[in-house]
Amino acid sequence: YKADTKNYRVKKTVHVEADFDRRFPVQETEWLAKLNAEHDFPAAIVAYAALEDPEVEDVLVRHREAGGSLVKGIRQILCWHETPSYQFVPRNDLMRDPAWRAGFAKLAKHGMSFDLMVYPQQLGDAADLAAAFPDTTIIMDHGAMPVDRSAEGLAAWRVGLTALAQHKNVSMKISGLGQTDWEWTDASMRPMIRDLVEIFGPDNAMFASNFPVDKTYSSFDR
Repeated sequence: YKADTKNYRVKKTVHVEADFDRRFPVQETEWLAKLNAEHDFPAAIVAYAALEDPEVEDVLVRHREAGGSLVKGIRQILCWHETPSYQFVPRNDLMRDPAWRAGFAKLAKHGMSFDLMVYPQQLGDAADLAAAFPDTTIIMDHGAMPVDRSAEGLAAWRVGLTALAQHKNVSMKISGLGQTDWEWTDASMRPMIRDLVEIFGPDNAMFASNFPVDKTYSSFDR
């Protein structure tokens, strides 16, 4: 690893959709495929699609045509919160919406996983989704975004995670936890990381840097 640090980091780079112009979801994948052809990275792509779109299958097909085997899955951020400044989407019912679920059902057909980014109060819907689609791999992003770091908030977070972890098609991505605590310390982060590994198990959890987003509050080395 030390002898080949640069190559190691390049080979392991995964690009997760970066809020490119939503009107043209495949253009990001086309650009990333060109980067891969020229520089051999990123090694994988998690693209964007609005699953409630009646034409979403066409979008999935075009992602596959543009990126080939580099395209591993789809992310559509579903974070909804009572506080407007925390909202990523204008509605809290997408995971229950029949049109959205019809789009979600097409992922398995195209061999794609789903990166799920929600807040702790949405974990009940996430568990229901995982149960309804056991053949679709779901990757929970950023430790389920524990915005409420009070004892009560973290207790509710753990309850939701424990229910979600019962579904073996769900894996946990341990990353981006500092997004909800820019002044994080080893002492504040360690219990949450241990909880995530304990709840999901070491074979079903992974670490990720969430760079460049994490540059907002921390360095890569930190």
